[in-house]
Amino acid sequence: RPVCYKSDSDESSSQERSPGILLILEAENTSVNLEDAYALKDILTGVLEEEGLTVVSTEVARSVGSRAFVSIILQEGYVVARTVPEHNYVGFDIHFWSSFHKQEGVKVSLLAAVKGERKASSSF
Repeated sequence: RPVCYKSDSDESSSQERSPGILLILEAENTSVNLEDAYALKDILTGVLEEEGLTVVSTEVARSVGSRAFVSIILQEGYVVARTVPEHNYVGFDIHFWSSFHKQEGVKVSLLAAVKGERKASSSF
């Protein structure tokens, strides 16, 4: 069983399990306004709730220029969106630790929410 050590202390903590599935979705050629990260947060939160997921908390953090991170913590996992408005790009990290069967629907819905072109997207 893995043990993690903090460099500034003698304490250690055990990591029992890290269950879940992480999906990376890249949406290019989006046509939604990515410069308003708070509006994007509201759009994404609505989409996730429509997919039957439970939103616990949200946060918007500005990066460089108009770029931002939108973090949405769910009861079932989390979604982080990284925006690059000048390139009409959004990268999503979608991590579920339950409700795995909803992942494909969430992927399709997030892509539709940012008005991304399906042929200009990739996931892995």
